[in-house]
Amino acid sequence: MIDINVIGTQFWLWTVLDIVIKFEREYFEVKCTCGTKRVVRASSVIKGRSRSCGSKECIAEEQKIQDKLFTLPDVDPINIGDVFKKLTVVGFAEDTAQNNKQYVVQCTCGNKLTVSAYALKTGHKGSCGISHYALKIGQRFGALMVTAIDPDDPTNITTTCECGEVEQYKRRKLLKGTIKLCLKERVHKRKHPINIGDTFGKLTVIEEVFGYGKGHHRYYKCSCACGSECVKRFDGLVNLTATHCGCSKLVNNPEYRKKVTTKRRINNEARDLALFIKEQEIKKKNAPTIKQHISKPINSIFEFLVHTSK
Repeated sequence: MIDINVIGTQFWLWTVLDIVIKFEREYFEVKCTCGTKRVVRASSVIKGRSRSCGSKECIAEEQKIQDKLFTLPDVDPINIGDVFKKLTVVGFAEDTAQNNKQYVVQCTCGNKLTVSAYALKTGHKGSCGISHYALKIGQRFGALMVTAIDPDDPTNITTTCECGEVEQYKRRKLLKGTIKLCLKERVHKRKHPINIGDTFGKLTVIEEVFGYGKGHHRYYKCSCACGSECVKRFDGLVNLTATHCGCSKLVNNPEYRKKVTTKRRINNEARDLALFIKEQEIKKKNAPTIKQHISKPINSIFEFLVHTSK
């Protein structure tokens, strides 16, 4: 809730007159320096997204205030060697068009980047963003093992496959799990189709499924080591991104287990209902009609009832 003392405070060219609650949200009744009154969202006024009524004279006044703010002397300058969380200032960079001071900083992981003085002082930028997901030498992703990391760009990872192939990949692809085999192995497996009985992790291929899913992908019905059956896509099996039916998540996450079991129960009930409706339609279609009951002309109602009762 906004403090009542904000009434009378000036934000850029707006002066707060009153606090208004609309649609369960807080608004300010504000007055511009030119005399225009409006009701504006409180957060927009406080954060500076709404600064004036928008007339040409007021926009010119906004620009003057903005120029004064950017030309104010820096009372707390940043020097080389200053440390901000994981970043250390190592040099100066060219200022932006709005005279924002830029600095070259180095992260604890060794990566260098350019950051503004505002981001450093306010703490909005405390690392390069890569150190949180840094990989280690010897870490494995399927058949790939991390063997080297580029010191100039830690996002470039050199991997060695079990077959001996050395390739470079981006860090995000390895962490996402989209690549677990080298290009040579992926091409080899795509050229040679999956056979019945092939194993991929905990999955064993039972048969190929046609007319499943969207697009022109190939699907295979597999049995998991836990005893359940599932349908997986061809590229998921080949790239080792699909190695189980989801039983690993079911064991480690009770909420996920409850969600999956509920979804399976609903799907089974819907399938049973569809089969029941289909059976009823077939019975109705094959049911004998009155014309089939009558094999000879009937001259009276009594004879018609006798024929239909048979």
